[in-house]
Amino acid sequence: MGLPKSDVAVSDVPWTKDKMGLFMRKRRFGKAFYPNFALFLPEIASTAEGLKLLAKAYPQMGWSEQDINGVQNVDQSGNPLTLFGHLMVESSIDAPCTRMNEDQAREAVRKAVRIPQTLNVYAEAGHVSKLLSPTFQYLDEDRTTVRILSSRVFGRVVHALFSPLGYCYVRWFLLPGYAHARLGVRSVGA
Repeated sequence: MGLPKSDVAVSDVPWTKDKMGLFMRKRRFGKAFYPNFALFLPEIASTAEGLKLLAKAYPQMGWSEQDINGVQNVDQSGNPLTLFGHLMVESSIDAPCTRMNEDQAREAVRKAVRIPQTLNVYAEAGHVSKLLSPTFQYLDEDRTTVRILSSRVFGRVVHALFSPLGYCYVRWFLLPGYAHARLGVRSVGA
């Protein structure tokens, strides 16, 4: 992609050896299932321009300029937001926090002391999920859709899901009050 090495340099993980040991033991080798997995998103891939890089890195997502043009990563107040570095994201294939409208979803994320995902994080997490999940599935693979609360187009919250072939559907037509059994929200935690 023609990026300088400094743009994709991976920093040391911020977690202690004990926390990583616990994470790895529960995630892969133990009977207990850890509800998160770790991923690294370079800063250069965390912006609106970074969506174009992710589209090149993962062409199966089928993203065109039209799909991702105008996506803004912002917090609830509309301030610019970038999530990058070492991140912990939910590992469940089906979306967590379903049956909630937009305000309820934000409150659930806040109560869990987490941050709503951006579309950039969601795209990377979907591909990491395909590699790590025992069933080799993308996040929300055809069964659920997620609100991407920290990404908006025309002021509307983005929602997305993956197909089994890796296509990532991105839309922004849901009303804030809409709730459904197959509509959830994803977040980033520590």
